[in-house]
Amino acid sequence: MGFSLQFADSVFELVKREQIETAIEAVLEEVKRMGWRHDQFFPQLTRGDVYAALTARPKIFAAVPDQSMIFFQRAAVMAFLGLPTSRSRWLPPGLQTGTRINGDSAVGAIVNYVQSQRNIECWVKSGLVINARLQNASRDVCPNCAELSHVWLLGEQPELPYEFCTNPKGCHCVYIAHTFREHRAPG
Repeated sequence: MGFSLQFADSVFELVKREQIETAIEAVLEEVKRMGWRHDQFFPQLTRGDVYAALTARPKIFAAVPDQSMIFFQRAAVMAFLGLPTSRSRWLPPGLQTGTRINGDSAVGAIVNYVQSQRNIECWVKSGLVINARLQNASRDVCPNCAELSHVWLLGEQPELPYEFCTNPKGCHCVYIAHTFREHRAPG
């Protein structure tokens, strides 16, 4: 048993009004009411991720107007809050992504971007990780992403999702932390 669509819709209304803290608290209260443990339901939920999703603008969205971008950002917030159904449920009907990918994949791109940025920031702060391997989490890796699939020095890595990815389902690349000094420059 999960969240009802009625509950999810009420949380989305809070997100649309940018009452993010109230939305987070409503979800946590509902999780508690259902007898779930917060750490089981949201193993990686941080308020920072939720707020970052609301302002995220990966390079692949460079051509998307601000008035459209907010819809993808709000849908990404809903994904971070763990609310049900497809990600595109939170998008207005007929909204164009401004990219070659569909609405679900566009929202997934924002989620990927926020997680990637958070991971890299944490690795840099730790001082233990200086390299990250770009790895594709999908079998249908595009040629552009395949060329980047090696170890990068943190600070030199391309932004994920990769803006030149040609996978019609969107970029599924991730960075995996490396704690040793392997590094191969592109070229």
